[in-house]
Amino acid sequence: MAAVLLLPAPGGLGASGQVALGLLVLLVILWISECVSPAVSAIVLIGMAVLGLMGKPLVAGGEPLGSSGALGIMLGGFSSSAVLLVAGALFLAVALKLTGLDRRVALLVMSRIGISPARLIAGAMIVGFVLAIFIPSATARVGAVIPIMVGVVTVTAPGLPITCSLGAALIIVTAQACSIFNIGIKTAAAQNLISLSFLQIAFGQNITWGSWFMAGLPLMRRMCAVLFVVALLLLRPAVPEVGKAKRRLQAELQQLGPVTPAEKRLMIAAGLLLALWSTEGWLHGLDTATATQLGVALLLLPRIGVMNWAAAEKQIPWGTVVLFAAGISLGILLSRTGAAAWLAAATLGQLASRACRWWPSCWRFRCSASCCISASP
Repeated sequence: MAAVLLLPAPGGLGASGQVALGLLVLLVILWISECVSPAVSAIVLIGMAVLGLMGKPLVAGGEPLGSSGALGIMLGGFSSSAVLLVAGALFLAVALKLTGLDRRVALLVMSRIGISPARLIAGAMIVGFVLAIFIPSATARVGAVIPIMVGVVTVTAPGLPITCSLGAALIIVTAQACSIFNIGIKTAAAQNLISLSFLQIAFGQNITWGSWFMAGLPLMRRMCAVLFVVALLLLRPAVPEVGKAKRRLQAELQQLGPVTPAEKRLMIAAGLLLALWSTEGWLHGLDTATATQLGVALLLLPRIGVMNWAAAEKQIPWGTVVLFAAGISLGILLSRTGAAAWLAAATLGQLASRACRWWPSCWRFRCSASCCISASP
């Protein structure tokens, strides 16, 4: 960051914009080196931003910022609806874990789908899709589903190591399918929510849960089909005797016992929440973040809910929430100071200019080179 600030100010970029670029470099280095935790990197980012912005105008001709003004700018991300949505979805994930509903759903799907290589792979995808609706992190979903898939391999192929072809297929498909569902489900990935937050700031328009799903569904289906075929052809999972595998899966389900009242309440709340998400902008005016917040409040109420605050807060990775909020604040700073536009012109703009020089007619896009260059920032 110090090196960036000591460089001569580039043309078209003010002092605050140069500070924003230095903060971006600082944050990337902290993430890559992992010398501190992500939560600590967010706190360092806010502190260094306040020190760097003090005495400098945010835009040319503006008033110099004091410490309170700079701090207010860097706390702007904490008021973003995307942060509330990420936190709310993490509470939903905790509710699934505390009630054991995630394990029940996985075992139920795997037992009902049937015992064959193709059916087990399809079952792993279905489990990933169901959890992707309510858990906004591919890493968290993989962490929840992989132990279940290890148990499925154990009960369907006793005596075989987890590195057998069946174990490899289920674990690889589970991990890759989680990333695929990030594309088609708005609430499946926190990066989706953060990107939408910036789009809403820039264009003043929100994208509903249903619109996102319909836009991503074609690509998501094609990628799932490719993953399904590749897993069958390359990994060639082998399944033991069907009858014995079914009996073992049923035994695992029986060990869970009957569906508890807490699981029933969670299923009702999840169904209502999914209905609110999918009908956003059609039957009601509640956006995704507001609907999620109401759903979490319902899950925390006594007698009606499935968990209490004391149990839930211990399971929430609050550092992740702080990191997302600080990242949004940095993005807002990059946008307001003009650093984002300058960086885009200096990188993507140069690539567009070179592409037009290599392909001057641009016949594929029916435009001229000057049009591409002028539109690239």
